[in-house]
Amino acid sequence: MQYLIAFFFICFAIYMAIKSIVNIMASLQDKIMPKKPVSTEERLYVADEIKKLSILLHEGLISKEEFNRQKSRLLQ
Repeated sequence: MQYLIAFFFICFAIYMAIKSIVNIMASLQDKIMPKKPVSTEERLYVADEIKKLSILLHEGLISKEEFNRQKSRLLQ
């Protein structure tokens, strides 16, 4: 029984340590790469541009590589 209690205590301590590390990493990520607010108009513009690129891809006017390159640029 004592081993079981010790096991649960150790598992809880490991859980708390991992939770702390995740929280620290999240706060560091927010400091390094703060999220910029994205307007609805900007989202619609990006979606519209990707749709246009998709049409060009399906019509064979651009390659899959060019489509992926332009899509990545728009999503940054």
